[in-house]
Amino acid sequence: MYYTTGFRRDEIQDLVAIVYEQDQRDATEARLPWPPVLGLFWSVVITLAYLRGNRVQWELAETYGVSQSTVSRAITGVTPLLAQALRSVVPTAEELRADRQYIIDGTLLPCWSWAAVPGLWSGKHRTTGVVVQVAATLEGQLSWISDPTPGSRHDLY
Repeated sequence: MYYTTGFRRDEIQDLVAIVYEQDQRDATEARLPWPPVLGLFWSVVITLAYLRGNRVQWELAETYGVSQSTVSRAITGVTPLLAQALRSVVPTAEELRADRQYIIDGTLLPCWSWAAVPGLWSGKHRTTGVVVQVAATLEGQLSWISDPTPGSRHDLY
């Protein structure tokens, strides 16, 4: 499970507990945001595998023995829950220590080619995606990641 998601099973279980608590606090409707056939645990696993490796939904569906539409519903339902549950542990730029040196670089995160969003096209990389700025310590410890911006935007912006 670690190689497909980047998390150990116990870490995923902790993340599932956080997501479940968050969903219970924000519950406004009786419908679950994840597919009942998968349950929350496997929906989180599939979403993490999708986000980590940009895997095709058909491949994930075949791997986990469900339909592509079920995988799509899991990803669509769980991604905002993960973002909301983890918002408190994501550092902001203001939290970077002023007495420390950082390496800052931008990177393109590839995504699906949306014809309706031409701003995602990166001429430099010849693909679509979103750009994020990353700050890491000199030892390689990730310290901050910016919000994504369209792939056509240059790092200096």
